[in-house]
Amino acid sequence: MSFSILCAAALVAAPMDVSATDFVLEPRPGDLVILPFGEGMAYPAEADIPLQAPHLRFSNGMSLSMGFFGRFREGEWTMFGVADMLDAGLAFSRTNGLLRVAYKGTTNNVLRVFRAKTLGAAAAAYRTWREERGGVRTLADKVRTNPRLRDFPGTADVWLWDDNTQNRLYNWPRKTDAPVRDTRRIADEMKALGLDRVLWNSFEGETPEDCAYLKSIGYHVGTYECLRDVFHKGLLDVADPKDFVRAARFLPIADEITRVNADGTLARAWSIPDKAGKMHPMHALCDAMGLEMCRRFIAPEVARIGYDSRLMDVQAGGGPVACWSKTHPCSGREALEALRREHRYMCDDLQQITGVEVGSELLVDAYHYSEGLTSCPHPFRKELCWRYKDRALYGVDVPEATKNILHNPRYRIPLWELVYHDCTVSYYYWADSTLMYPELTRTKDLFCALYGLPPIYSMNVSTWNQLKHEVAASYRRATPVARRTMFARMTDFEILTPDRLVQRTRFSNGVCVTANFSSADYRLENGSIVPPQTFVLSSSTCDSF
Repeated sequence: MSFSILCAAALVAAPMDVSATDFVLEPRPGDLVILPFGEGMAYPAEADIPLQAPHLRFSNGMSLSMGFFGRFREGEWTMFGVADMLDAGLAFSRTNGLLRVAYKGTTNNVLRVFRAKTLGAAAAAYRTWREERGGVRTLADKVRTNPRLRDFPGTADVWLWDDNTQNRLYNWPRKTDAPVRDTRRIADEMKALGLDRVLWNSFEGETPEDCAYLKSIGYHVGTYECLRDVFHKGLLDVADPKDFVRAARFLPIADEITRVNADGTLARAWSIPDKAGKMHPMHALCDAMGLEMCRRFIAPEVARIGYDSRLMDVQAGGGPVACWSKTHPCSGREALEALRREHRYMCDDLQQITGVEVGSELLVDAYHYSEGLTSCPHPFRKELCWRYKDRALYGVDVPEATKNILHNPRYRIPLWELVYHDCTVSYYYWADSTLMYPELTRTKDLFCALYGLPPIYSMNVSTWNQLKHEVAASYRRATPVARRTMFARMTDFEILTPDRLVQRTRFSNGVCVTANFSSADYRLENGSIVPPQTFVLSSSTCDSF
């Protein structure tokens, strides 16, 4: 089977609208079911692949990243766009062993139907529809309000952890012989190894002096933020606020800013362990309070330290949530607009290169990059993988589903990139980072090259000391396409072999990538060879780079 994106209008049937009420995508043997899990997945209808839950919401990026789904049948793509994603989702079941997809949500919603001979033509029509409805900003638009994005193409996202960070977070025994996290030494090593474009991220933050040094060598400098986690007084007997500095900032005002559930209870957020390992939930910030918290806590820190980037965890991934507080109530739609204002403030007013967890189409106009979309946040990762995001895992510690489904080119498609490549930059999840499973690194680098995306490296000092040369080799493989295509649209996607292991993408600036995921040589049309686990990068404006 071969399919490609050729954005000719003749390849798309005239779009039509249908009522979402009682909509069901009924399967047939041989269908491919196209779902917006992370970047996008194409499942044979017969495949017994686990799903995260029987019902997933479009407003939660950890469930469904965008309102665009459908099927491939007998040479035609039939794709559906959900007009209002906020109170809608998909329900999954099996009929005679075949995957069945049904709309679930408000009864007055509309689905726009796109029928096309190529997925790319359908994606281009869907993008046009979303632009007409508003809420789409390209990276070229975003660079006008934040010029720091100009030198972001091909930037590796690097999280460098102290060897005891996870031990503090999870009450594990502390290492007494941990190597020093020497920011300048390691940054100099990265630079000497050829990592010339780096987003240097630190969970616990940098000093103003180290931040200035990192920026002086051409690196962007960011830190972590999770506004939704509120450390409250009930946790004082359980955990030391010094180990949860960002959440503990809210301690004096926790009761004033916590989201209230419809039944009057206080909403829960991330749980933290006591010394016996029992988990205790923090409270969740009301989304309507987010912008005020940015102004109150983040803006002064940016001015004091000098950061030019910030990862805003949870909110875009988890989606907007209504609040029933008597002092700061908000509906789900009001919560969404509050999140948009918050992220636009970070991007434009504070001039931060702003990242989010996973990413969501609902906020695609209001952030620059995402962490996790490329990893597909579904049941294919290691259990509690975020506890191991600072190290490399080998052998039996590599989940079979991670190898056989999550990073299997037979199932993956760049659905998000076909629609939004020129609007956001996508990275793997920090607990599925490029070198978390070294045996998968070449495959992950190939996906980066094929999709025009940069890599992410998440490791503690010991792991960096062990794998620094592997990081440099990965960087050389993974970044060339992203450096050339960040501001371009993905215009073409082809599967070139029956086993689906040789794939090709094209971009609006003429860049073409052919990636060979197989174990055999692949001969190109001009007779040249693409060896196994490599790619060829070329351009319509020259023979090759």
